[in-house]
Amino acid sequence: MKIILSVFFTFSVLLCFGQNNFLPGYIVTSTGDTINGNINYMNWRQNPRTIKFRENGKEISLLGLNDLVAFEITGQDKYEKYIVIKSGRPQDYTQINEPIPDKILSDTVFLRVLVKGQASLYELVDKRTYYFIGIDDGEPHELEHWLEPQTQSGDFYTRNTYQTQLLQFASKLTANKDINDQIINSRYTEKSLVNIINQINLLNGGTANSVKLEKKNAAYFFVGSGVNIGEMNFGGTSPEFSTLNYSTSVTPSFRAGADFASIRNMQRLILRTELTYNTLKFTGTATVDEGSVFERNVNYNLQLNMISPAMNVLYVIVQGRMDIYLGLGFSWNITNSTNSHVSIYKNGQQQRVIDPFREVQTGWVGVNGKAGMMINKKFDVNINYNFAGSFVQYSSYSAGANVLGLELNYRFRGSKLKKQ
Repeated sequence: MKIILSVFFTFSVLLCFGQNNFLPGYIVTSTGDTINGNINYMNWRQNPRTIKFRENGKEISLLGLNDLVAFEITGQDKYEKYIVIKSGRPQDYTQINEPIPDKILSDTVFLRVLVKGQASLYELVDKRTYYFIGIDDGEPHELEHWLEPQTQSGDFYTRNTYQTQLLQFASKLTANKDINDQIINSRYTEKSLVNIINQINLLNGGTANSVKLEKKNAAYFFVGSGVNIGEMNFGGTSPEFSTLNYSTSVTPSFRAGADFASIRNMQRLILRTELTYNTLKFTGTATVDEGSVFERNVNYNLQLNMISPAMNVLYVIVQGRMDIYLGLGFSWNITNSTNSHVSIYKNGQQQRVIDPFREVQTGWVGVNGKAGMMINKKFDVNINYNFAGSFVQYSSYSAGANVLGLELNYRFRGSKLKKQ
């Protein structure tokens, strides 16, 4: 089982190279032409400087800042090219030890469009995160936010100049006290700034946001079944346990659960919760004290019926129509043992039956490793390896099981959130 899992993990990592995720969209060229086609959408952590574009029936083109003025992946993201002036100053203390560039930097970039209206909001992520505001389709200006050194103490303070900028802009349109309070209590985040810019536009008689993006799924639910292949393992000393030759358990499993998407720029991370029902069936035989007057044959039977809530963190290493992921998590195995007994024979005659042979814990923790793929967001095929935990625990020995699960799940959409 370990060999199979290792091969699958290696294969998954190798597949992460050369994968594409072409989705419908359009580009606006530097000559002003709008061309529909498909864009390789990589859910960029930082704003891209080049994209792969494929017009219907043509070869893939690599396009950059010299070729485009805008592009949009339908229902996902829209980017526009601008020459911006940015501060370059650090935003948090983790960046203090990095070389600090000149205070004013000029750069040509694709800005991600967050709000379009009389007041427009844009985002740039490179070494840090910037937000820019544009008025009446004018050039975007940075909403200033950085750490400023204090000359006397050598410490830093947070410079929230963006709040003053927003207050000055809002005062030209309205004397609304509520919006002023929101600006003063705002944070330098996408959610906070989008909400404020939308309200300013509405107070001025405009629309909240002309960027129309599809609703984003917050959760996928799934149901599934599979096969579990289990092997017993032991620690410590116990002749009746450690010398038995156990069979491999092959049993069905059934599950239901939900996948929850994480925040933007971390969308490769998925939190998976699930509830599984499965069984493990083991039988064992051995000859104990062979060759002595105490020689005896031992037969062992054990069946575990388990309901297992589990939580896993999945990381998608390849995104596209086929998402490939690796994961790690924990399960709590609520266990009921049946058919748990030992039959002891001597000279072919049954001497006694011990039922139950050893006390099985009603709950034990397992550690799960996962590797799998999601096809078109609907079908999930994965290998799950449970490699830790003991269901029999004594001071001198313990017994547990390593379980390899082959799983097939069907995913369907759950609740939705409007994409900011």
